[in-house]
Amino acid sequence: MAARKRLKISREEWEHFRKLTLMDDDFMNLALEGNIPCVEEMLRVILKKEDLSVRKVQTQKFLKGFARSVYLDVFAVDSEGTLYNIEIQQENEGADPRRPRFHGAMLDTHALKAGQDFRELPERYVIFITRNDVLGVGQTTGLTRRVSVAASGWSAVSERSAGRFVKAWPNGLRHPPVHRGRGQTPAL
Repeated sequence: MAARKRLKISREEWEHFRKLTLMDDDFMNLALEGNIPCVEEMLRVILKKEDLSVRKVQTQKFLKGFARSVYLDVFAVDSEGTLYNIEIQQENEGADPRRPRFHGAMLDTHALKAGQDFRELPERYVIFITRNDVLGVGQTTGLTRRVSVAASGWSAVSERSAGRFVKAWPNGLRHPPVHRGRGQTPAL
């Protein structure tokens, strides 16, 4: 059996290597690229879905947009066709809660082909893992939710106004509030 050569690295290099975690972008890319078992376990733990089965993993997936494009840190697809984007955010700068919303919109935009029915839009999760509690919820993993409100003649323009919009309807979405005049929307 041939003896393995030992890699010679300096003490400084070793100390740098010892400090690497998945919060480091370069190390995360190397560790997770194509690593289905690792990403599958991460998603199972985060989402508390023991039966989740990942079939594809890609790091630094590029999604071209009209005005702005995005690189997804980790992109995964499970056996049900659900899309996952895991973002690792080390610094507070750039960790705005609207960023996952943008990533989700980009995933949705690229999920359908021209002419494909909207009912075929797959489920998706955007998971932001941050070093600090940037959402102010007392933990470094927070949940942001997309709210979609659709009713005949009514629309909501943002997640924040959608929440107020739903609360404005006393009986949920079954009976819209009555407003005077045609085409008026409730005050948000």
